[in-house]
Amino acid sequence: MEFLYSLGSCMKGKKINMAIYQFYLVVIPRVGLLMKCGRIPERIIINTNSGYFESMTKEYWNLADVDSNKIVLEIDQLISRAQYGNNEIVHSWKYYAESLDIDAFMCLNQETSKIEELSFRTDLREENLYFLLNMLDLGKKYDWLFMDRNGILANPNIEEIIELIKKSNNYRFLKDPYKYIKGLNAGNNEKE
Repeated sequence: MEFLYSLGSCMKGKKINMAIYQFYLVVIPRVGLLMKCGRIPERIIINTNSGYFESMTKEYWNLADVDSNKIVLEIDQLISRAQYGNNEIVHSWKYYAESLDIDAFMCLNQETSKIEELSFRTDLREENLYFLLNMLDLGKKYDWLFMDRNGILANPNIEEIIELIKKSNNYRFLKDPYKYIKGLNAGNNEKE
């Protein structure tokens, strides 16, 4: 985890604000995935045909018996509500400052109030990774798995999440922005 702390420290105070600093994770209830698949796969097929990342997690949440109200209240303790997009079925959280940009999103089924989607973006520049570590703690408490934009699953422990981060375009950019951008021009960077 030391590499992330040093990465956050070296980027602290930079005035460049881009989503590339945000690492996106989808939350999946382990029990729902087990009920649907009978096992925990290494990867879940995701749909990008629309041009957007579609994780289709509502099946897993529907099978899980989860009290969405408890989770909403716990996320409320970590991050403020966004000034947009909140109603009975959509919950949005956002914290934005010059050198920190984190958010979370939850969508509920209108009829059942069950979670259909839960995701968040942590800022890799955050020095102590407070938000990420607290979301991982919620993952341990509620037995969640985390999925990156490539459909790769990880348990709620920092070592597995670090491995996902190291494979991401976000990390490649933060490590060497020039090389990353040059790779974009040459078509060498993976699409996420």
